[in-house]
Amino acid sequence: MAFTQSSVKKGVFGDMRYEIWTCTFGSVTEGNLVTGLNNIRGYSLGPDTLRDTMTNDHTTTAGTLAMASVTSDDVVTVTVWG
Repeated sequence: MAFTQSSVKKGVFGDMRYEIWTCTFGSVTEGNLVTGLNNIRGYSLGPDTLRDTMTNDHTTTAGTLAMASVTSDDVVTVTVWG
């Protein structure tokens, strides 16, 4: 199993859109969360089984959050806004 992402909720808060996603890292240690946002102004991680080693890799694709250094089989809830 590879990296999968599932949308939990999308909405508007003030003048920004937000999206909540659940990401599962099957047998991989990195993945790209592709959101529906034009750009990501910020994000928050809610670790379900996430270890302390996760990093955010910079990406040139607008609206994409690249995550690396994750342990296989980790699950994380990510809230992004932009």
